[in-house]
Amino acid sequence: MSLGFPNESRFYDAAVHAVRFSGYDGAMEAPFFVGEGALKRIQPDMPSDEAGLLNAFDLHRERIYALVKPGLLAALRSYPEKYFSVDSSMHKFPSDEWVSVDPPDSLKTLKDAAGNIQLTFAKKVETEGNLADIDLDDHKGLQHVGDVLKHKLSGKDTDPYDIHEILWFFQQLDAEYRLL
Repeated sequence: MSLGFPNESRFYDAAVHAVRFSGYDGAMEAPFFVGEGALKRIQPDMPSDEAGLLNAFDLHRERIYALVKPGLLAALRSYPEKYFSVDSSMHKFPSDEWVSVDPPDSLKTLKDAAGNIQLTFAKKVETEGNLADIDLDDHKGLQHVGDVLKHKLSGKDTDPYDIHEILWFFQQLDAEYRLL
């Protein structure tokens, strides 16, 4: 089995000043928490009270940030038949110490009509490596614009259940998490 997060419930744990949530591997529950420090790196202006932590957690649930080697960006740029340059303006990094790399700084998979991936890159001044904001979208093109509007109006982000089904149906890719 693989770890899944089918339940969106979370709560504030005053003892450790963190947001707690659970993942599941079959019937086994795996508890997780995200502390104030990690949430402040994503949203520096977050209030340090219970409501502030819960709100920051909910607002950034869909973000995946990963430290990547500088060679990844060059590799993606060298495959124009697989990745194309896109606007990066909707992708923000956890703090001002991260600045955009030289354009093109955001690339998206070219041929995937649904379940495509977008990587937007930033760097810290005078350091090795990049930070990638990795975003998995429902669709591309006009359908993606519709998805963005739907998410803005509903206040909900891309649903992992939808992405799982899109990846399986359109690309026959196993997302490596199970729907419970």
